[in-house]
Amino acid sequence: MKRTSRQAVGVTVAAVVVAACALLQVSANFTAEAAAANGTLTPWAYLPHVSRQEPPTPYNVRAQDIVLRLSDMPSGFVLDEDNSGPAEFSDEVLQLGVADAYEVWYENADLLFAGTPIVYNLAAVFYTPEGAHSYIQFVSDNISADPEASPISSPSLGDETIACQVVAQDDPFVAYAITFRNGNLVAVVLTGGFQGVATFDVTITYTQIVEARINARIAQPVAALQRESSQPQWRYGLPPSAQDPTTSRLKSRRIDREVRAQQRYWLKLLGRE
Repeated sequence: MKRTSRQAVGVTVAAVVVAACALLQVSANFTAEAAAANGTLTPWAYLPHVSRQEPPTPYNVRAQDIVLRLSDMPSGFVLDEDNSGPAEFSDEVLQLGVADAYEVWYENADLLFAGTPIVYNLAAVFYTPEGAHSYIQFVSDNISADPEASPISSPSLGDETIACQVVAQDDPFVAYAITFRNGNLVAVVLTGGFQGVATFDVTITYTQIVEARINARIAQPVAALQRESSQPQWRYGLPPSAQDPTTSRLKSRRIDREVRAQQRYWLKLLGRE
C-alpha cells in the first residue's frame, strides 16, 4: 500500500495480545509445551508449514476482485487512492499463509453529519482454510484484549463471523467492523462516523455486498464478474449537498483526520504492522 506523509492522530492502541490457544501443533516432537519452554523460538514457528509452491485452496482468486468497488458506493464517495491497494501484514500474520491481500478506503465528507462518511474493506486470500481460521482467531483475540472494542451481534456470514464496535475515549466517532471467512478467504468491512449518526446497519449492507461478490467469484472462478445490473437501495447514502467552500473544506479536513486515526488503529488490530 502506498503511504503518505500525513500522520494519524487521536487514537492510542492497546498492545496486541495473541492467545496461546490460537497456536497449532505440527508434530509430536513440537508440542505447545516445548514452544513455551524454548525462548529462542516464537510460538508462530509451530504453525503448520504452508508451501507457497501450491495455489490457494479451495478458492484461488485475486483479493482485488472481491473488495468493494466505487460503483458499489452511494453517490458522493471517493476512493482514497493513496491508502488503497495491495495490503501488507505483520510477520505473525504472514506465517499463517497469506497469499494475497488488497484494501480500499472510501470517503464522503458530505455525510459527516448525515450518515457514514468512512468505509474500509480488506480482503485476504490465505493458502488454506486453516490459516484463514487462525487469522479470524487472531483478530478476535485482539478485539478481546482492546478495552475500546466491544463485540456485537451480527448476521452470520460465510463459515465464521465476528463483529465489534470501537469507541475511543473522548472521541465522538464510532467504528463498526465485521470480519468473516469463507473457506480460505477473509474479508473485513469497517465503517465509521459520528456516534448517533453512523449506524451498524450500513456496515451490514456493505458486508453483504462483499459476501455476494465472493460467492459469485468462487462460483465462477475463471470468468470475469459482470457488473451488477442493479445497485443496492441505500437509506443512508445522501447525494452531495450545495454548500459554501469553507464548510466543505472543514468537513474534508475532519474526515481526513479521522481516516488517519482509524488507519493507525486498525493497522494494529488487524495485524497489518
